[in-house]
Amino acid sequence: MDSLPSILFWTQILLLVSSSILFIGCVFGLSMKRSDLAKASILAHQREREQRKVERFKNDALLEIDCALEGYTTSFCRLVNLSSSGACFSSHSSFRPGERIQGRLHASKDERLKISGDIVWMKRQTRSILYGLRFE
Repeated sequence: MDSLPSILFWTQILLLVSSSILFIGCVFGLSMKRSDLAKASILAHQREREQRKVERFKNDALLEIDCALEGYTTSFCRLVNLSSSGACFSSHSSFRPGERIQGRLHASKDERLKISGDIVWMKRQTRSILYGLRFE
């Protein structure tokens, strides 16, 4: 019977320590910035091994896409990466997977490269849409 108060005492200490650890974790979680969580997610994604056939190169060149169906002549987009088989670009315009597009890539200040291909995927972002383009 004398051991019961001792067991209750140590149970209370264990509960107090566990509650303190949970409280510290909550404060830490609430104090983390959203951007820190996004960076951690990006780093985890980059660690995943991708099975790409062709190496991609980051690039932020301007891309002009002809949009006759949209009611205006040109949509200005920003390239994200480029490979010999395709490109990823960011745009505010709407394209559909399977749609064939034509445009010009600003290779330098004075040089424009004509490109054409099919939209193969799209991913909505907060302020724009990412598109995958497979060259013809």
